[in-house]
Amino acid sequence: MNLFALTALALTWAAPAAWAEPIPFRRIIELALQNSTGSAIALADESRAKSNYYEARNQYLPQMSVGSGLAYSNGFPLSLEGSAPSILTLTSQQYLYNAA
Repeated sequence: MNLFALTALALTWAAPAAWAEPIPFRRIIELALQNSTGSAIALADESRAKSNYYEARNQYLPQMSVGSGLAYSNGFPLSLEGSAPSILTLTSQQYLYNAA
C-alpha cells in the first residue's frame, strides 16, 4: 500500500471518533421515544379516538344549510319540500335524543 492509501484508511477509522459529539442522556431518551413503534401506535390510536369523538359529538350540533331556489318557473312549482321557489332558503337540523 502506498502512503496515501494508509493515510486515507487511518482517517476513516479515526474520523468518527474525532467528529462525534457527546449526546446527553436526556436527548437519547427523547430520540428513543420519538422513534419507537409503540409510541407511534399509541399516537395513531389517540388520533382515531379523537376522530370518533368528534364524529359522535357533531351529530348533536346544529347542521345548517343555505340554498336558493331562484329560477323561472311556469306552472305548478315542484320542489323537494313542496313549497314555492324562494330567493333564500335556510334549514337547520339537530339531534335532541339518539336512542342508539
